[in-house]
This record gives sequence, C-alpha cells and structure tokens, in this order.
Amino acid sequence: MTNREAVIATLKHEPVFPLPYMTDFTGQEYEKMVRYTGDPNFASKYDFSIFCINYSGRTREIPNRPGFFIDDYGVVWNRTGTDRDIGVIDRPVIADIEDHDYRMPEV
Repeated sequence: MTNREAVIATLKHEPVFPLPYMTDFTGQEYEKMVRYTGDPNFASKYDFSIFCINYSGRTREIPNRPGFFIDDYGVVWNRTGTDRDIGVIDRPVIADIEDHDYRMPEV
C-alpha cells in the first residue's frame, strides 16, 4: 500500500498498518533540522506519509509595518524577532475576555 492509499484508507476509517502520520516543518525549523543532521535531504530518508514545509495561516503584511502581519481574525503577528515563520502575537483581538463584542468572520 502506498502512503497515499494508506492516508485515503485512514480517512475512510479502514484499518491500516502502520498508521500514516504527517510531519510538518516551518521553514525555520526545517533549516534547523538540516543544520542538525548536516543533510539537506534528511526528510527523504524517512517514510513520512505526508511531509511539508509551510505555515498555512492566512496572513497579509500590514502596509508601512514591515515584518508585521494580520490574519483573517484581526490578530497582528510580529515576525521581526526570533520566530519569523509564524511570529509572536503583537496585538490580540480580544484584550479582555469578559468585556468584548467580537464577532467571528464568516467562513
């Protein structure tokens, strides 16, 4: 059974062995693994069912604020420091959970 077939079977709740698993790296973490292993192709030596390098959050850079991004929920992410892939929350949408009028965006 190929990795693709195993993933599809698992999604159909069919018994599969071994159980498929996903390994997901941000770009920064992938670079760290390459440095740690000394091998830019380290991932090809493992039988990951699904392997990807990404950050799937939908953000857009804030004009006139390089390195600051805003997501679909209005959270501002600071990517100027140590964590440049995902970032650190710079400004939460809800400052006080007891006193807010936030409405979720439509899906």
